[in-house]
Amino acid sequence: MKNKIKIGFLLFTLFLITGCNPEYNLEIKDGTFKEDITLFTDYIKYQDPNDVQEIDLEKNIYYAYEDEKEENMYKKEIIKDGKKYKIILSYTHDPSKFKDALSLKYFKYYAFIDTEDYYYIKLEDGLKSGLENQFLRKATIKITTDRKVIQHNADRVEKNTYIWNITKTNAKNKELRFQISKKEKHQEKKENGNVIIMAGIAIFIIATLIFIFYIIVQKLLDYRFRS
Repeated sequence: MKNKIKIGFLLFTLFLITGCNPEYNLEIKDGTFKEDITLFTDYIKYQDPNDVQEIDLEKNIYYAYEDEKEENMYKKEIIKDGKKYKIILSYTHDPSKFKDALSLKYFKYYAFIDTEDYYYIKLEDGLKSGLENQFLRKATIKITTDRKVIQHNADRVEKNTYIWNITKTNAKNKELRFQISKKEKHQEKKENGNVIIMAGIAIFIIATLIFIFYIIVQKLLDYRFRS
C-alpha cells in the first residue's frame, strides 16, 4: 500500500528537518487557479520527528484538500541535481473549491472571498505554530494573474507577478492581501509608447537645430559674397 500524506504535513516536516526554501506559485488565469509548490532538499527520505514512520518523498501521495480523493492528488515531479532534490507539486483548482485548499491553511487566519466582481485572498497573523521554527530560512509566495489587481500588499511586483517573502523574523506576523477583478484584465504599462514619443521629440529637436544651423550658414555665405 502506498504511503499517503497531506501537503500541510509535508511542509511542516520539511521545515522541521531541513533548511529548505519552499517556493509557492499561484497563477490565476482564464478562471482557473494553477498551484505549483517547489521544495529544495538534500534528502528524499526522512524519519518522522515523532518516530511514527519514515517519510519517503518519492513514494508518498500528496493531496490539495482534506478529502483524499484521486482527483485531489498533486501531480509530482522530482528532479535530482547533483546531491540535491527539487520536488515540484502541481494542482489546478476550481475557484469554487479554493477556499478549502490546504495551502491556505498554513496561516493562522485565512479567507478566500469569491464574489460576482472579484476574488480576494486574505492571510493574516503569520504562519501556524511550528512552521516559523528556527530551521526556516526563507519561503516565497508568488501570485501571477491576467486580471486587474484592485489591492495588494506584496513586498515587490515584477510585471503581473506579486511576491511575498517570508523569513524567520517575520513568519509570526506575516500578512498577505490580494484582490483582483473578475471582469477587468491586467494592463501592461505602455513603456514602449513613451519611448517612441521621447524619440520623436528628440528627432524633432535635432532636425530643428540642423535647420537653424543651415539658415545661419547660408546667411553668412550670402553676406560674404556681397562684401
